[in-house]
Amino acid sequence: MDVQIAHAALEIGADILSPSADFLTSPSPDPSMAGHLPFTTKHMVDEAHRLGMAVKPFTVSFIDYSPSKTHPCSAQVNRLNIVEQLLSWGVDGIITDCKSA
Repeated sequence: MDVQIAHAALEIGADILSPSADFLTSPSPDPSMAGHLPFTTKHMVDEAHRLGMAVKPFTVSFIDYSPSKTHPCSAQVNRLNIVEQLLSWGVDGIITDCKSA
């Protein structure tokens, strides 16, 4: 599916692919934790680049979840892990809700 998304974007004339970083149903918000399900993959990034598109995934969330909210383990999550993973795959930018770093 990841490579097909890059081809579909090209088919509609896109020059930038901005896929979600993760599946919304991912059981873990951190790629270093078991069960994490990325939506953006290295294969997707590589194929989009091969097709001449830039890749700028969204939203790498820096919202501070407490254990009582969305993910029970979120207080222990290093939110930069997803940024590091995406950068290691060669993305061209990252769209985030972070107001300051």
